[in-house]
Amino acid sequence: MATELANVEREIKQLKTSQEQVARDNASAIEQLKASEKQTASDNAKAIEQFKASREQNLRPKTTAPPSRPTVASTRKPVQPSPQGRVQP
Repeated sequence: MATELANVEREIKQLKTSQEQVARDNASAIEQLKASEKQTASDNAKAIEQFKASREQNLRPKTTAPPSRPTVASTRKPVQPSPQGRVQP
């Protein structure tokens, strides 16, 4: 009976050790999850700001310089008097 009691005590100790390890693992996982959620929230906030800035930029009216006039030299043809404006001899 003493041997059985010693075996039960050993098993209880092993269970406690195992339970403590599970608790540590869970705490670590929770901390990792919290850090991941914090990073995701930060990334989302940055993405939202970038989206807003992009949308705002796209909604602004685009101001462009007026089109430049071509600088082609114009060649005028000499004006010939009309037949009605001629003096007849």
